[in-house]
Amino acid sequence: MILGINAVRAKTLYQLELSRTDNIEFTVATTDRTQGSESLIQAQEMPCEIIYLSRNPGLRLITLIKVLRRRYHHIEVYPASRFAILNLVLTKLFRHRIVVVEWGDLQIMGSYPVLMQFGMKLIYRFADAVWFKEPYMQSLLDRHGARRTFFIPNTVGQFATKRQGALSSTYEMLKEQSRNLKVEERSIDFLWANRLIEQRRPSWLIPMSFEIARQGYQLTIMGFRDEDQISSKQYWFEATIRTLLARETQQIAWGDPRDQFRQSRYFLLFGERIFGNHALLEAMSQGVVPLVTQSESVEAVVQDSYNGFVAELDLTSVLQMIKRAMSVDENEWIRLSQNAVATVASRFSYEQWRESLLNMYAQFD
Repeated sequence: MILGINAVRAKTLYQLELSRTDNIEFTVATTDRTQGSESLIQAQEMPCEIIYLSRNPGLRLITLIKVLRRRYHHIEVYPASRFAILNLVLTKLFRHRIVVVEWGDLQIMGSYPVLMQFGMKLIYRFADAVWFKEPYMQSLLDRHGARRTFFIPNTVGQFATKRQGALSSTYEMLKEQSRNLKVEERSIDFLWANRLIEQRRPSWLIPMSFEIARQGYQLTIMGFRDEDQISSKQYWFEATIRTLLARETQQIAWGDPRDQFRQSRYFLLFGERIFGNHALLEAMSQGVVPLVTQSESVEAVVQDSYNGFVAELDLTSVLQMIKRAMSVDENEWIRLSQNAVATVASRFSYEQWRESLLNMYAQFD
């Protein structure tokens, strides 16, 4: 059971695909009231149960008590939730094994309310295991007393959507796709498709956008969120950037970025921790050349001048990196793009990810 996910998104489908390939029954308990989660699962014809959780604590408690009376192999929870303590207590009360899914909340824990931080620390310490996605998380989880950890990075690939056949080979599928890459078919010059959190230096987008526009190119930003999704302080910050860059940038509402990836030449991502950011891997799998900053383990994903560009973590270096990208001719871009695709296909394939996840599940049998 996946408990408390905000919404089922495209990246969640990689896990739910196991319901078809390995006969694993999933129950997804979500707070998504837009029906988007159910529609996405139905569109992919995945045999998963959807349970909607109320944002009202009392109603949620009633639903959880009913649901947790069932027997599950284990319960997967997300730590950054105002209901984290309730989820932990009820899951333990009904004697379920609990696995924390750590997507990246560790690096921004300090920005959450004090009670939420307390809940996160409790859930890391008392969960049976933590499934984490990036190498830097291991030392932080050790510090919080995590009992058992499993490192399984993100993946990209292709699942058997509306097909009866077996899964396609990720490598072969992406390799074939990369043969047809063309610069002229990419209408987006530079793409930002991530949340605008402090650790990713979003303020750099302001001078960067002006420089990109001055050189005759355009930055497309996909990452602004609605007021009800973030704190008032963060909303004010994002609204300021949105207003300042209204003329210099193309701004797209936050959503599934895969259509934008297929139209983009370069993908921007900065911060102290990069590694297997899901948007980065998805972009590279679609032939978008990454422009990132130096960080722990980044060389496992992006190698400078081989499949993208890497700069030091300062604005001057980043602006120089962008100018390098602007000077690349079509043949060089195609080479970088094809190498980006090959890197993802060989190191972050769905087949490898599926095997690792099934091995983790087997530890709880």
